[in-house]
Amino acid sequence: MADVPFGRRPSPFGALGPSRWSQDVSQWYVLMTPDEVSLHREERKRLSSSYKQLLNEVSPILFRHDPIGINFEDNTDEYDPEAGTILPRFRRDLSVEETAAIVHEEFVRWFEAETAGSRERYSAIAAEILTAYQQWESAD
Repeated sequence: MADVPFGRRPSPFGALGPSRWSQDVSQWYVLMTPDEVSLHREERKRLSSSYKQLLNEVSPILFRHDPIGINFEDNTDEYDPEAGTILPRFRRDLSVEETAAIVHEEFVRWFEAETAGSRERYSAIAAEILTAYQQWESAD
């Protein structure tokens, strides 16, 4: 398909089915104006910067609590990857219990169940992370 020009993809139904792509360019829709695209780009940059601040708050929480025992005092970025997979799963209405479940699930995914330990180990961590998340969200 690499040699098929954009907008001219074959129908997934073969020759018998309808084409998803109109041959008539006048039928193509512009979903956003260039100004709207620019506004959204600026908003994404702002959120990305703000989100980095949140990541920079959550990783030290994980490091301080050190649920799997890898804090050797000088490796302060050790929990950055885990923070990066925990936060995208958050939503506005999470409880501390749901937050603990998410944090625990991510640690199980990263380190296996035996190393991660019980979900209860993550309750205090979850409460702090949830507070940081709620403060970040209310600031925006």
